[in-house]
Amino acid sequence: MIIRMSKPKTLSQWLDWVQNLHTVGIDLGLERIKTVYDRLFASQSWPYIITVAGTNGKGSCIALLESILVSADYQVGSYTSPHIQCFNERIKINQQRVDDQTLIQAFAQVEQARVAVSLTYFEFVTLVGLQCFAQQSLDFLLLEVGLGGRFDAVNLLDADLAVIMPIDLDHQAWLGNDRETIAKEKAGILRQQQLVVVADEHPPRSLLEQINSLDAKAYIYQRDFGVELTETTWNWWSSSQLFDALPSPNLQGRHQYQNAATVLMVITLLSQPYPISLAAIKQGLVSVKLMARLQLVSLQANYPCDIVLDVAHNPHSVRALQQWLSQQSYRHYYAIFAMLADKALVESIELLKNVITTWYVIELEQTRGIDATELATMLSKIVAPRSVVCCYTVSAGLQQLQSQVTTEDLIIVFGSFYTVAMAYNELERMSLMDFVIER
Repeated sequence: MIIRMSKPKTLSQWLDWVQNLHTVGIDLGLERIKTVYDRLFASQSWPYIITVAGTNGKGSCIALLESILVSADYQVGSYTSPHIQCFNERIKINQQRVDDQTLIQAFAQVEQARVAVSLTYFEFVTLVGLQCFAQQSLDFLLLEVGLGGRFDAVNLLDADLAVIMPIDLDHQAWLGNDRETIAKEKAGILRQQQLVVVADEHPPRSLLEQINSLDAKAYIYQRDFGVELTETTWNWWSSSQLFDALPSPNLQGRHQYQNAATVLMVITLLSQPYPISLAAIKQGLVSVKLMARLQLVSLQANYPCDIVLDVAHNPHSVRALQQWLSQQSYRHYYAIFAMLADKALVESIELLKNVITTWYVIELEQTRGIDATELATMLSKIVAPRSVVCCYTVSAGLQQLQSQVTTEDLIIVFGSFYTVAMAYNELERMSLMDFVIER
């Protein structure tokens, strides 16, 4: 059913408009969007395309790639999802968010081409991103797969190089209940005789089979490239090259070295047609920025402890959070926490049940969110009931914690992109945000 409303004028109005176009939020398949794509881009010539799929690390991979390529003076467009504070985060040119007016124009152009085709929110905004990129003279286009790979909207474009980040359980309702099935969906972005970089040390057999069937040239983490960590620096190696004494990536967590190693494999494969100096690589590593990936935030003096914001929302990403916390020396860890109902809640909580002192459960304003009371009840079956507080909002959690925490404690906000987004908004509303510690 096509819903018609008065034509939007602002970016916010366009986003509301698009939310109501399709009756199903996730509707996998490429037929509908391809119809509109062909109308918009029939004669479009795209730059070098790198498409990134996988369960976790996609955003970090693109941020690192973007930072290094821009440091090497290339023109780069990037499309990622979801956003945290504002929609503009999804569509960037040379690391800068596209402005509202450019987006509004792109929304109108996609709507004009759509005619009577019903598009999901993600399909529509993917076309908006491509419309923004089509107006630029770019060297590279970096595309993050939103869900799966085979039927994801970005898979409309044939990538010159594909990156498969680590694969784990997530979105099982759409992708399958085991790594083999999920990997087969992710492998849907691959093309015949394509270059493929795989960040997974133990790639599922279904992924390797797809690579072989397409006669693609794959480079696999810890087989064809990897890292060696020293006390102060790290080295990157491949079968043909070595970069030693590299600066640490400006992203927290040991897992970021694996992400950075994957990116350096991509950079090495690009080096023939696109020269990239070691200086640009180092500059890109130290200057990369990405919101809410173990992002340590220092609050104003009237709040007694730091907060870390992290979008960990499945067992694989929570394991990375747990590993990082194990390397810290805080006295107590307090969680402000909420997850979506379709996530692996029990497995995620189990990883942190012996780390978190008290869980402050909040309510997500999402149809897929778990009711705070229900979530608190579920938590109480896994951790000590006295360590669970149902506070419903981020502000209530911060206020309750203010009288308990000291400078030796840490508050962790995690569980969903939506959880972290609410925290950002609350911290700004409460005028608590002071500055962000980049490392």
